Amino acid sequence: MDPAIEPIYQEMEGYRARNMREAAGWIAAHGPLRLDVERAAEVMWVLASPDVARKLCEGRGWSGEQYAEWLEDTLVRTLLPDRAPPG
Repeated sequence: MDPAIEPIYQEMEGYRARNMREAAGWIAAHGPLRLDVERAAEVMWVLASPDVARKLCEGRGWSGEQYAEWLEDTLVRTLLPDRAPPG
């Protein structure tokens, strides 16, 4: 990475990490998480990263809709407790 861009990149990643912490805290305030808030935020930060989206969409040919569906399913299964079967 160009050394001149590195500080900007780090600042953007810091914003993303803080936003994920806020989102994880909001989720925890409205129901249980499988992980503690900090670990949930880290998982969200990685899985929802532009790099992962780029690798799947540009690198592997996934559509934006396929990526969004995968991300939602993966985050739900990773962060939220299993749902009790109906009945």
